[in-house]
Amino acid sequence: MSCFNFGGTTAVQFWVKGLFRSSQTLTHNQEIVAATIAGAVSGVPCCVMELTMIQQQRFGGSVLGTVRRVISEKGAQIMLRGISTTCGRESVCALGKQCCFE
Repeated sequence: MSCFNFGGTTAVQFWVKGLFRSSQTLTHNQEIVAATIAGAVSGVPCCVMELTMIQQQRFGGSVLGTVRRVISEKGAQIMLRGISTTCGRESVCALGKQCCFE
């Protein structure tokens, strides 16, 4: 799940940032904004995957079994617990990648 989380989050960041680039060449400031937005968007699936990963580590089980168990115990909204901090963290991470690899 950890590898899927890292790969999936990075893929979402590249995809979203690519949406901005497909229409025009971006200025430096536009690149930074695009990276920040891409990071925030990637925080949504990252939040769900990290919660699943933590619950698997604590209680064991398969990926789908863990998701089913958590939702049946706490409701579907629990899968987005910590979404604001995850989106913020991923925004900063994507912004850092943008600034370091220019």
